[in-house]
Amino acid sequence: MQLDIKEPYTNIIQRFIDFGYANNPEDVIHHALLVLSNQIDFEEQYLVNQAVETEKSNLKNNDLKTYSIDEVFQKAGL
Repeated sequence: MQLDIKEPYTNIIQRFIDFGYANNPEDVIHHALLVLSNQIDFEEQYLVNQAVETEKSNLKNNDLKTYSIDEVFQKAGL
């Protein structure tokens, strides 16, 4: 795959190589993609945890109506 990478990205890639974090531009891109993937996974996990905590808080404060399984089946006509 050929990529046309322009300024300022070529400078950033070169800095990573100069600092010894990677041996070539391909390694820099691999590392960057792994870091980005990990950040996305962390963000998704954080957002799910925030939603769970919000729902738990709503349940604890009785701000959320809950239904028993029997009520759900009855309303569904099952």
